[in-house]
Amino acid sequence: MSRALEDGFGDILRKARFGLGLDQTKLAEITGLTADTINRFEAGLRTPTDAEAERLARALGLGVEAFKAIIHGWVPPEIDTGPYAVRTFRFASMDSNGYLVTGGGIATSLFVDPGDRPDELIAACIQAGGLDAVLVTHSHSDHVQALPELVNRFPEALVVGHEKALRRLALPGGVKAVAVTRDERVPIGSFELEVWESPGHSDDGVVFIAGNIAFTGDTLFAGSLGRSAQGPVTYERLLRSAQRLLALDERTVLLPGHGPVTTVALESVHNPFLAREGR
Repeated sequence: MSRALEDGFGDILRKARFGLGLDQTKLAEITGLTADTINRFEAGLRTPTDAEAERLARALGLGVEAFKAIIHGWVPPEIDTGPYAVRTFRFASMDSNGYLVTGGGIATSLFVDPGDRPDELIAACIQAGGLDAVLVTHSHSDHVQALPELVNRFPEALVVGHEKALRRLALPGGVKAVAVTRDERVPIGSFELEVWESPGHSDDGVVFIAGNIAFTGDTLFAGSLGRSAQGPVTYERLLRSAQRLLALDERTVLLPGHGPVTTVALESVHNPFLAREGR
């Protein structure tokens, strides 16, 4: 069974409205709906009709057909991650994702965003044969809470993240780290990881690309995006970071910080923030 999206239509409305700096009253004026109606949509207490969805999407710069599809229940199908074995961990506090990655030329394993349950993560890494690196997409707590325990148990593991994120996390002395300040390629044994700066949801966000898979953190979710860190101040930055991912091969598998796995091809059609048709 396909996993539910991280964001429903109400979340998408709220994120787009916040990103554009609109309150419910202003959006009501633009769309001809009432502020109470918009509040009910955002709270999930009422579902927009297709006509209402089109008015809202056009006012917020969202893809109309993609937004309607989410209202009608679109979710991505189950997706094969190709040569990599990817085990997904879901952390209950904010339903964030962590990923243990093996295969595809990686000698032992990578862990992306160790959000919680350190004992379980350590046991999984031992079963996988060790831990080469911990990848941090950004420093928000729901993505890094188990990091201290992982680096304590695997002191030879390389920690890779944005320079701002690693500074905020105050890693213990002796930890080997790569602090990214621009787009870089990072060798991990015989394997090379591509790291892109990805600001907008946070100022310390990065995306990790390994062959045919990309770990998007909270830059992009299936059918949505993370929340703009500072509303209109960072919304365009967030959109550019997410849109950049669509330049990857359409078969690239996208593994987000929340919600189900998706692909570039699916998001180019089904993500209301990115889909171009029907705007």
